[in-house]
Amino acid sequence: MVLDVKKAGKHNVVMLFGPEPSLRREALLEILALYDLQPDDIDIETTLADERTPAEWIASASAIPFMGSKRVVVVRNLLRLDPKIQWPDHKAKLGEHPFVDELASLPNSSLLVLVADSEVGDEDRQRRLAPICERWSKLVVAGKGYPQKLEHSPEEIRRQLRAKAKAMGKSLSATSASLLAEMTGGNLTVALEELNKAALYVGDEKQISDQDLLRVVAAEQDYNVYKLVDSIVAGTSGQALSQLRTLYSRQSRIEGQTFSRVFPTIARQFRLIWQARLCIEANCSTSNPSRAVLEMLPVGTRISDQREWLQRKASQAARRLSLRKIARVFNVLQRADSKMKGLRPSFTNQETVEDMVLRLASICRA
Repeated sequence: MVLDVKKAGKHNVVMLFGPEPSLRREALLEILALYDLQPDDIDIETTLADERTPAEWIASASAIPFMGSKRVVVVRNLLRLDPKIQWPDHKAKLGEHPFVDELASLPNSSLLVLVADSEVGDEDRQRRLAPICERWSKLVVAGKGYPQKLEHSPEEIRRQLRAKAKAMGKSLSATSASLLAEMTGGNLTVALEELNKAALYVGDEKQISDQDLLRVVAAEQDYNVYKLVDSIVAGTSGQALSQLRTLYSRQSRIEGQTFSRVFPTIARQFRLIWQARLCIEANCSTSNPSRAVLEMLPVGTRISDQREWLQRKASQAARRLSLRKIARVFNVLQRADSKMKGLRPSFTNQETVEDMVLRLASICRA
């Protein structure tokens, strides 16, 4: 989704976040252009989130504009500051939060733009940043601001990938473009980089096939976990074990990989499969569940809020699994989790996880 400039222009606080740096940059320029401003204008101040306090952001944004109609403060790298740490003693509701009051009290001449820039770090750190982004988003909404997640639609990603391949003298089918988007987590910037690698790999060949992509593209870690879930749902025990061993062979301690990636992602994927099954039972789509189904879905992790390809994967799996089987799956996951934490007797952690995968595949195959 790209920025809705008209909606953004109705608020004194705007938050920009999402996986694409180019979209964040374009959105910031669009917001400034709305007030005939350039990034280096005298009425614009840019700071890093961890260099000044939120109170200082508010004070600076509240100053009277010198030459234009808006005093703009742009706060970059927002996720370096965690609201939970910044206000550790605050237990009240969002409507009573001190920063919410400050945001809502900004004069009409003020514009505070909070930008959640990409941060360096491994995948575990990226996961820890997601709740920080959500906390900021809730604060902005409570403070009458406008948070906007910026990301390309699946159709736009496929279109740009195929257009880029054509410009390089290569052919990329719609199916292969979808595969590349899935392998790179729907991040167009990363997908274009991997497409360049694939083009070099095929050499003089005109067609970039699915097999070429599978050989050369460095897939996002979550994609590999989704492939594991696909193997489990298909009931192919051998493939599931092979995929599992690929996942945790990259770390010396299985606990880190299992707890940080395998358990949470498998559980999350099966929760989506459960939700998709509810949609099938109610004869409604995952993108637009009926009111009765919505009342049963967990707030914050609803399938209708997920990316298109995740909805599609969950729906495909849900057609193979009954609600009874899904319930048995969650029982197996719970038992394995307890064993890994020492709450139940078990052998080695690796044997526990492999036993879990075999049991899950058996349930899905039955």
